[in-house]
Amino acid sequence: MISHIRPGIAVSLAGLLCAGVIGLIPPSMPVPANYQQAEALLAGHAIEPAGFLPSGYTCFLFWCLKFGGPGAYRYVQGACYLGGLCAAAWGAHLLGLQSRFRWGAVGLLAVHPYWLLDIVRVNDNAVAAPLLCAFYVMLLGRGGAWKKAICLGATSGALLAIRPNLVVLVPVVVAALLLDALRQKTEGCARLKRSLGTVTLSVALMLGAIALANLSTAQPLVFVPNNGAYNLYAGTNPFTREYLLAHLNAELSLLPALKHQDLACEAADLHDFQGRDWKPVFYRLARDYAASHPGEVAKLVLVKFWTLFRPDYRLVGQKALPYRLLSGSLQTLMAWIGPVWVMHLLLCIWKRKPLERWSMIIVVLYCLPFLLTNADPRFRLPLDAIFILATASLLQEFVSPRASIDR
Repeated sequence: MISHIRPGIAVSLAGLLCAGVIGLIPPSMPVPANYQQAEALLAGHAIEPAGFLPSGYTCFLFWCLKFGGPGAYRYVQGACYLGGLCAAAWGAHLLGLQSRFRWGAVGLLAVHPYWLLDIVRVNDNAVAAPLLCAFYVMLLGRGGAWKKAICLGATSGALLAIRPNLVVLVPVVVAALLLDALRQKTEGCARLKRSLGTVTLSVALMLGAIALANLSTAQPLVFVPNNGAYNLYAGTNPFTREYLLAHLNAELSLLPALKHQDLACEAADLHDFQGRDWKPVFYRLARDYAASHPGEVAKLVLVKFWTLFRPDYRLVGQKALPYRLLSGSLQTLMAWIGPVWVMHLLLCIWKRKPLERWSMIIVVLYCLPFLLTNADPRFRLPLDAIFILATASLLQEFVSPRASIDR
């Protein structure tokens, strides 16, 4: 009886928390470009600069504006928040967590400052974080082959539309389906072919559904944006280290770097360099700098790693004292959970359960694009759910070793 009551109580509390955030915290736009592009699509205007940002989150906002009005995205992102918590709870069950560790992990994720704030913020993490959590849970599951393939394909397609650099996770999907096929004593090869075909079809259908926004506009929606070269040079120039350490993001280093190359005037703005014509220029500048400063580029990888996992206090000082204390404490905790778990897993990787190895593989592949281009603590947010679940599993192993052995 209690086991049925606890999930109900947890869902009710999460729903109240979500409703409180929507009702009490005013909307904000830390990344207003997506919203502006969605408004342009709705009005039938041209998007400028065309093709600079990934289209997935812009399309998400477009449909929210079209059918629900200006504030509708908050309710849909609230539903994504609740869906992410449900996925985390199911993932905790698949990891074999006892009740206290399971609901402790889900509770910590539920009060995560940025999971909560992103309900009312225009920020692609509001959708990407729950999606990556769901993707992780799909990998842990061992259900029917076609169901797993469909779910993996759908979540992969949505993630690729929002964050194209997550194409690095495609080998994880193939490896997961291959291992499922190898577990079958008969028809393993046929099962693998069917699963790969189902995943491919699911990804195509998901991307196609997102591209339906084209039916209402004359704008070409792209799934491979132009901001890759822009971010690459932001993370590979003489001013990158200074801006990463001071501002937790190297995007602002572009202007001094371009001025240093006599490619920008004093009155220049970052928006001036987001056009398609700058793509080959940024690639050339990044390549030249990496070739002439290989040692500095190697050091920048370490600086980006530190930036990705350091606490993010940028919003803490803007709120009331109780919020600052809670948010600052949670940010510090979340910043340490990831690195401690990663270091432990690296030292004991071959002693870990296969499910925990999946966690490590996802984390490494997810971080790779940011270590090569630009980093920001907020880019780490989608990984926090995995860190929390994996750390809860690790804590259970030390506190209740018998329960961990029985998994």
